[in-house]
Amino acid sequence: EVVLVAVRNSGLALDYASEDLRGDREVVLAAVRRHGRALEFASKQIIGDREIVLEAVRSNGLALEHASEALCADREVVIEAVSDNGFALHHAIPEFRDDPEVVLLAVKSKCRALELASPELQQSRDFLLRVVKVNGCALQYAKPPFDQDRDVVLAAVRQDGNALHFASQELRADAEIVIEAILQKGTALQYASEDLRCSREILLRALRTDPEARVYSLDTPYLESPVFIAALHSRLACRGEVVPVLNVSLTLQPAAPSIEPIYCEALLLSGHEISCRLPLEARVKELSEVLLEALHTQPDLEAPERIHVILEGKDVSPFDAYRLVTEFISQ
Repeated sequence: EVVLVAVRNSGLALDYASEDLRGDREVVLAAVRRHGRALEFASKQIIGDREIVLEAVRSNGLALEHASEALCADREVVIEAVSDNGFALHHAIPEFRDDPEVVLLAVKSKCRALELASPELQQSRDFLLRVVKVNGCALQYAKPPFDQDRDVVLAAVRQDGNALHFASQELRADAEIVIEAILQKGTALQYASEDLRCSREILLRALRTDPEARVYSLDTPYLESPVFIAALHSRLACRGEVVPVLNVSLTLQPAAPSIEPIYCEALLLSGHEISCRLPLEARVKELSEVLLEALHTQPDLEAPERIHVILEGKDVSPFDAYRLVTEFISQ
């Protein structure tokens, strides 16, 4: 009873139990449930007990090291082990290193487990595409020239933006790939080429994802400009974002005591119409906010986070947010 209480509190306390208790199924089961590596201190007959080994590797995949040879060849046991810790693949029989599903689970848990895969799997482009879709940073351990493979790198950064760090220099200068990376993790900006770390659109997208990305900008003064600040805080979408499109027409009406002079009519592609009024000094940023607020009042429309505006026939970007709305009326 004393030992049972001890191993329930700390599984590794099994190391101090007598030989008899190390072979006691109840005691060992309690120990490995608390800490899988306690299997190391179990008796030889216990490390061949499938139920106990399964409990051990679920608690700590590396406990597979101490399982019987037969259980290191048991696919279910190995899958449980590598799902918890990919490096457990090192302790499974070699055949599992050529098993795509087992290796995939291992790499999902630990990206470096890709190094334990068979040479055939490591050289398979199709398999690597599957791998980076579950753990993008496995790109770090991919054999050359996969760091130059655009499809592989694109899949990797979509799963983990930091995978950009392991792409070739050429692909770190590819705007589409960098945008996908910073949309997933804004601070991946640090791995982009110097030119792209100065790009206003790249900077905007990165900071919208994570304000901490500003420390990786190579154009810090621009980040403090009114134009960039307005763009950053506007609700206007960047190129390529899938958002509602509003076609807006403007009319400047005679001033009246309680009526704002700028009248806006917006038509959505869905056929919905909304309207609003703005003061003469209103900027495009305010227009986007008012339109978005009006959209949120429509019961049959999903409330978007951002919108794309076509203002008097002209596409509006976030970098137009600081402009006066009246500039578009006169054009």
